[in-house]
This record gives sequence, C-alpha cells and structure tokens, in this order.
Amino acid sequence: MTRFSKKIEELIDESGETVQSLAEIGKINRTTLQRIKTGERLPTHKVFESLCKALRLSTTEIEELQALQEITQVGERRYYNRQKIVELMAIIFELTNYQIPFSKELKAPDTAAISSGEQQKIQIVTSFEAVRSVIENSIDRELFCQVAPHLKLSIPSHFELVYAHIFSQMLGNTKHLILQDVQCFPEGSDESVADPGLSTLKTLIGLSLLDNITYHSNYYYQPIGKSQEINVLFPYFMLTSEEVIVISRDFCRAIRYQDPSLYDLYQKGFLTILLQSEPFIEESRDLFAIYSLDTTYRIRQVI
Repeated sequence: MTRFSKKIEELIDESGETVQSLAEIGKINRTTLQRIKTGERLPTHKVFESLCKALRLSTTEIEELQALQEITQVGERRYYNRQKIVELMAIIFELTNYQIPFSKELKAPDTAAISSGEQQKIQIVTSFEAVRSVIENSIDRELFCQVAPHLKLSIPSHFELVYAHIFSQMLGNTKHLILQDVQCFPEGSDESVADPGLSTLKTLIGLSLLDNITYHSNYYYQPIGKSQEINVLFPYFMLTSEEVIVISRDFCRAIRYQDPSLYDLYQKGFLTILLQSEPFIEESRDLFAIYSLDTTYRIRQVI
C-alpha cells in the first residue's frame, strides 16, 4: 500500500462507513473505490472530488490528501523538489520586484553589544535554543562591532535559522558583509526528502540578491562512511573575525572559543576544505570558462 491508500483507508475507517456505502453516497463505482483503497489505482479528478465530499473532509484534510496523491504519482524526491523550487521562485520574485525603501543601522541586543574583549574566553551551551542564541549573538557582534564584518560557515544549509538571522540583520543594513560557506552533500542522499542542493540554492540566491552581501558558497560531495571533518564530535563550525563556534551534529551542543591558536586551526581547516571544494555558482558570461573541456571533466552546479 502507498501512503495515499493508507490515508484513504484511515479516513474510511474514521467515517464509520463501508466501501459500499461510500460508493453509493459519492456515486463512485464500488470496485474502483476498493482498488483505490488497496493502492491498486489512483482516483481521477472527478472521483477524488466525489470521495472527498462523501467523506466530508475539511479543506486541510483535502490538501493533505492531494499532497499524498502527488507523492504517489511522481515520487517523494520529485514532489519535495517541486516544493523547494516554488519557494525559490517566490524568493526571487519578492526580492527582485520590491526595492527596500530604507536603510538601518544595526541595533544589536545587549548580549551582542558587549565587546569581544569582555566576553568569556570559553562558553559551553547544551540546548538547541542556547546554541541558537550563542550563534546569533556572535553574528550580531560581528556585524555591530566590526567595520568590515566577515563570516565563514561550515554548517549544513538545513540550519536555515542561522542563514535567516543573517538575512534579517542585513536586510536594509548600511554595512557590507562578506559571507563564505562550504556545503557538504552526501553521495546517494535520502530519496524521501528534497535534493539538498535545492535548499542550499534557495538560501544562496536569497542572500545573494541583497546588495550589501558578498556571498561565496562552495560545495563538495562526501562518500557515505567517510569524513572530511576536522572535529568528529563537533563537525560544524562558524568563524567570525575573532571567535570560533563549534557545533554538534544535532545542533544541541556548542562551544564558543576566543583562543587564537584554536581559531588558527579552524581557519586553516576552513581553507583546506575550501580548496577541496567547488564554487556552487560559476559567475561568468564566458561559456567556455564554465563548461571547460579540461582533463578533469568536473560536474558543476550552473545557474
């Protein structure tokens, strides 16, 4: 059975009706309805509407059922890719059709306005909200205290809250931010979710369309079972001009350091990963520069 047919079976059971009675109420062929229930076939548009009316479904239930039907028709990966593409188009439309009619001076919260010299040299946090707070405060300190703010990220794009915070703080901001990140995509990723490259592209384009951000994003593919991480316990990290924050895989543990030797270690680690990765977007009007016929025949993400 498919997820769609299982949901149909659940809804029929919850209605208290039988297949025969529902077929009569909705004027649907009983055999057709039985085959839809067992997952042998999908309903036509007309049968789908009749079934929803017979089951007296709410708008929310109908939308959920429509999504499950589309997943069954095209597959999970393609369905979720389509959702990401719609989100991407919405972002491009919004940011290219509406000019930001203001500029703002960044007003950092009290915790972020504290100068770096007054901060604890080591800060350890152990909850999702605490990790988020530490990261956001460090970003705000960088944007508020540094004349030329610069952030380096080695975190997955699905940590969208980090990128969302950067976006919100830079929207209309008078400062200019240099942002670099490296994205790692697993080879043979889960087919039940959207292509991770689409999530990254959504983030990248959203930030790139802001005039006050210079954004350079790289990527590499990591074979399953192998690691290119410089710290296995805390595989992700963020570098500001003076701090390094190491972050656990589940985003529930983090350590913020103001240690020059450790900072240098992660700075070198970031550069090493950068050299072993490829630009996510090649910006060039020269097609030969992008589709270069060299001996490596590298596959590139091209916009």
